[in-house]
Amino acid sequence: PIYVGADEEPTNKLQAIWRRGPSEVEDEEYDSFYKMLTMDFAGAKHHIHMRADVPMQFYALLFVPGSGQQNMFSPRKEPGLKLYARKVLIEEYNRDLLPEYLSFAQGVVDSEDLPLSVTRESIQATRVMASLKKTITRRALSELKRMAKNDRDKYLAIFQEFGGFLKQGLVIESEDRGDLEPLMFFQTTHDDDPSQFHTLDEYVERMSENQDDIYYVVADDYGSGSRSPHLDPFRQRGIEVLYFTHPVDAMLPMGLVDFKGHKLVSVDSAELDLAEVGEAAEIEEAAQEAVGADSFAALSERVKAILGGRVSDARASKTLVGSPARLVSEDESANRYMFRINRLLDQDYELPVKALELNPRHPLMHNLSGMIANGGADDLIDAVVEQVFETALLQDGIHPDPSSMADRLTLLMQAATGSASADLDFAAAQTVISEPAAVEATPQIDLGDLEIEDADFAPIENDEPEPEDDK
Repeated sequence: PIYVGADEEPTNKLQAIWRRGPSEVEDEEYDSFYKMLTMDFAGAKHHIHMRADVPMQFYALLFVPGSGQQNMFSPRKEPGLKLYARKVLIEEYNRDLLPEYLSFAQGVVDSEDLPLSVTRESIQATRVMASLKKTITRRALSELKRMAKNDRDKYLAIFQEFGGFLKQGLVIESEDRGDLEPLMFFQTTHDDDPSQFHTLDEYVERMSENQDDIYYVVADDYGSGSRSPHLDPFRQRGIEVLYFTHPVDAMLPMGLVDFKGHKLVSVDSAELDLAEVGEAAEIEEAAQEAVGADSFAALSERVKAILGGRVSDARASKTLVGSPARLVSEDESANRYMFRINRLLDQDYELPVKALELNPRHPLMHNLSGMIANGGADDLIDAVVEQVFETALLQDGIHPDPSSMADRLTLLMQAATGSASADLDFAAAQTVISEPAAVEATPQIDLGDLEIEDADFAPIENDEPEPEDDK
């Protein structure tokens, strides 16, 4: 111990508390040690204290930080745990003790089985390190699962801060999928309270009659997701939908293809068929009749002529109830969300080409159809069609420049309030959505190449030898 002046208490009284039994350490000691280790004086959200004697002897103390934001006073320069060999620090930031999806954790690991004179390369090559990683990861996940089940509020505080890391693990670390699935929580259409989160098991327990699939909507946030036109048929039939609103959620369908035999299906799927699922609410008798077949065919052709290659088709919707239009994806592969991933990576991306489904019962489609049949002003018809398309992009959260619609909306409001369309300069409010460039083939996503630098969602490399199980 080190004493300063006449102090009776040693200056370095915080000893290696990780080598003591969890029952021997007071909460105040954990808190003081965490603050000394991280300079995060707000305190940790949780700590995990573990020790083992077989098949190897080690001590570990992990902390879940209070915040995912980098603390400007933190001495931690990169992810990793402090690695000790018999209380001797041999590496300041070791990234091989936890999978990348747990890299937000801070703490120390002290092994009795590592030699003191080792290099970083030799540490990585030892079977001890592989066994340490497996054991520490398993125990950390076990503690998180226990908390998610028995102390949901405390776990959700962690999940809302670091859930993106755990979701990345679900996408890339397939061998840990069974441990990570219970840690996933989502907002859903089950309630109108964005503060409520639900597990996949809870979703499955509430599935509607004849429902085989798990449905999800990808959106930028809860508010935009709840207003999505894709939810029309699900609300009508009382079918629950998951909100995928975290940036990493767009990648989840690549790793979480199904859950307990139930396939995950996007609500924007062109193959959506809910005819036998749930129980459809009765449509009000006063609901407007659909546009006639011939009139709708003319409307569809006009829409396709205006939008060109920006849509793959313009057709009648079988699912829309109260919304005039929606965009549906005809690409059922994982690449359907490549543009969202590129946007997350701050890379150049091109909007996906989707089919535009029109609601033949909506008053707007009746009005448009009538304008076309009666030879209405071409500029006004074109502007309305452009606005329908761009509104659908906006509702899907993929419009590249929403403010660009302002001039057109102003002109449309002028037309709606009495201005003659001939006096309105719609040419000055051209769309910023260009037709896609021709490509030879759809690029395939290699999950191992994903590097999401802004959120530290780095690719996970797992080439360690398989250690023996704990006894």
